[in-house]
Amino acid sequence: MSWRDLSEAALMASRLGDYAKAEKLWGDAIIQLEELPDAHEAVILVLDNLARLYGKQGRYREAEENLKRSIEVSRRNLGPQNANVAK
Repeated sequence: MSWRDLSEAALMASRLGDYAKAEKLWGDAIIQLEELPDAHEAVILVLDNLARLYGKQGRYREAEENLKRSIEVSRRNLGPQNANVAK
């Protein structure tokens, strides 16, 4: 499966309440994305989705870690002055 297919399957699993499956699928998507050049926007998206998933489960420390990682990827690749980073 491509990272995009994994991410879509994870979103569906999350909506159905199968959080363990969603977490695994998004984790697999991240692994694929980290091997691709210029995939930073997709990495940010998947990290944000993982953070939301963790937040739904009350796993706030893990949610925060993913959000911080997402912000770091954003700053590194888009620049600190980018409107999406500044939010």
